[in-house]
Amino acid sequence: MTDPAVPPPASARPLREVVADWVVGWTASRGVVAVERDGSWRVPFGHPDRWAEFVVPLDGGPGAGSSSSSSSAASATSSSSAASRAARTEQLAAVLAEAAEVGRLGDRVWVTVVGHDPEAVVAAGRSSGFEVRSAEESLMGIALDQQAVREVSAPYELDVQEVGAPPAPVLRATAWVGEGHPGEGDDAATGRAALTPAGTAVLDRVETDDEHRRRGLGGAVVHALVAESRRRGATRGLLVASVDGALLYRSLGWEPTASVVILVTPAVR
Repeated sequence: MTDPAVPPPASARPLREVVADWVVGWTASRGVVAVERDGSWRVPFGHPDRWAEFVVPLDGGPGAGSSSSSSSAASATSSSSAASRAARTEQLAAVLAEAAEVGRLGDRVWVTVVGHDPEAVVAAGRSSGFEVRSAEESLMGIALDQQAVREVSAPYELDVQEVGAPPAPVLRATAWVGEGHPGEGDDAATGRAALTPAGTAVLDRVETDDEHRRRGLGGAVVHALVAESRRRGATRGLLVASVDGALLYRSLGWEPTASVVILVTPAVR
């Protein structure tokens, strides 16, 4: 019997639902507002090197890593599979065309594609004139009660404060050296978690200063954010990780949900 108090893993939810949840938290952490249209989101950043960003979930079914054991799923027709692929191709092509139009005056526009076929996304991006900023990041998830414990050790201290307001409150964890409150010492590591109405903690900008690496601070920051998020009622977590970051998160119990490819309009020379 399924425990109703235990949230389904990200891989058990439709990918679009997972990405929508992540977008709510990620944009709250970044202080911007996403506009949803036709199954994707446009996020205005307003910087020349990141004027806007489109987020596109390309869902061929439930979240990554899930597999159906039902005979009906196993016997899905090739025609329906082809139709699904065609729909995803059409959706991506439409977003790429819109992004190219937005960036035609020279400001760079990003397209972040979350799905299960990064090679196809890269090929589509390049054929449309986009540069590939990254093709190795991943969307990761966890049930927060499965997060491994990582405590901060001397001479570091760590604190979590709320820095953003509802509908997605934002928590900021700071590890620093010395006595006093954050900001008075040397910030060694920081990270954020935005709490979505769906009960998800979306982690973002977990960073360790170069001088303080390999001292367990990244794990301690993540643990502190997860602990405070759970105290406030969150039950699951989401984040987008780089290749190096994914190694840390896997060691803490996080699992990949989907691949993430970031395409960028070319710089005007």
